[in-house]
Amino acid sequence: MAHGGEAIARLSDAAEDQRIVFVRDSVIGDELEVEITQAKKRFLRARVLTVITPGPHRVEARCPAAAQSGGCCDFAYLDPAVEAETKTGIVLEQLRRLAKLEAPEQVTTIDLGMDSGWRTRARLGVDRLGRIGVRRRGSHEVVHDHRCSAFAPQLHDALSALTAPRARELSVCLDSAGQVHAMAKGQVLLGSGQAQETIGGRTFTLPADAFWQAHQRAPETYQRLIAEALSDIGGDVAWDLYGGVGLFVDPLRGDSGREVHSVELAEHGAACGRRAFAEDTGVHFHRRDCAEAVTTAGVLPDPDVVVLDPPRIGAEDAVITGTAARRPQAVVHIGCDPATFARDLARWAEHGYSVEQLSVVDAFPGSHHCESIALLRPAAADTGSSGRD
Repeated sequence: MAHGGEAIARLSDAAEDQRIVFVRDSVIGDELEVEITQAKKRFLRARVLTVITPGPHRVEARCPAAAQSGGCCDFAYLDPAVEAETKTGIVLEQLRRLAKLEAPEQVTTIDLGMDSGWRTRARLGVDRLGRIGVRRRGSHEVVHDHRCSAFAPQLHDALSALTAPRARELSVCLDSAGQVHAMAKGQVLLGSGQAQETIGGRTFTLPADAFWQAHQRAPETYQRLIAEALSDIGGDVAWDLYGGVGLFVDPLRGDSGREVHSVELAEHGAACGRRAFAEDTGVHFHRRDCAEAVTTAGVLPDPDVVVLDPPRIGAEDAVITGTAARRPQAVVHIGCDPATFARDLARWAEHGYSVEQLSVVDAFPGSHHCESIALLRPAAADTGSSGRD
């Protein structure tokens, strides 16, 4: 399988054209009749006309919306029993191909379970009649009459009675208190518009259309993985870059009570974090651009450990270069796109950091998306230095 949700295929042996073919709605081992939809110098793209012989891991479409070409679950035809390992293989291939990095000794695949009903947040399309649904793949058309199987049942129940005639996009979320909220163009259509998310006894209050992990089991899992990765690493100061509301502050504080500096540009993220940690004097929130904060003298003290969770486009080069110059003992780099994740790890390698552990989390069942979490350490000659005078 290719990064992006397509299967990699070849035309029949009798065909003169031996370019690789990327085929959506297919899995490894399928024998297909296809229609070529795009021809490039080195590859072709095609859509499935007929499944002649299904591969061993092909299943009936797990998502009704995806079966109607909805742009949601592009792994709908892949057996969930092999999905998580498939994603790990894709991540490792991106590391080899793009970053020229081999797999570390410790590679863990984590399946969060819940093949359906796991998604608690989504951005949906709205058609001219105010009907709500996922958008058809490659189109603005809304698939309003078929449900996406990834959505939590409470979201479906709420959406079935909701219309948004004056909007083109709608954000909906189910918070950990069990409340459903819907917003369009900043207007609250359902609920209070303020989501309550409680993790490990700490409650974060944030706008319902703000970023929070989509899989209901993801926040606790990521906290645990970070805590485990840093469990035998000391230090007094930690950075939480692209920190959002401060979800990773608690594992960074750890048993040793590290001083944590969380950097987030979005005002609602920093404000939410300040409220959640108002009584903890060891936590500091900086509403700043990460590259500016890292490269400007006097903004942040030198770190012993760093966690960064950049957006899908990856971390800016200035963030990686500036952080590496401070020589932290350990870096936990999180990525939601295998290609940009590989690119970022290659940049860390240029600065003397290697991957000790890699966890690939299937936090988006039914789709090609996954979350990758790497623990990086500096070269052996640097491990005795915390980066601080």
